[in-house]
Amino acid sequence: MTDGSIQVVVAAEAAEAAEAAEAARYMRRTLVVRSEKRV
Repeated sequence: MTDGSIQVVVAAEAAEAAEAAEAARYMRRTLVVRSEKRV
């Protein structure tokens, strides 16, 4: 395994983590909007 392929794996994992964080943020925002509408 070369340094190059390690960097690719790390970059892929970082992108995946960023995507998960973005999804969590979006879901939280939708939940907040829903609860505000309920009031």
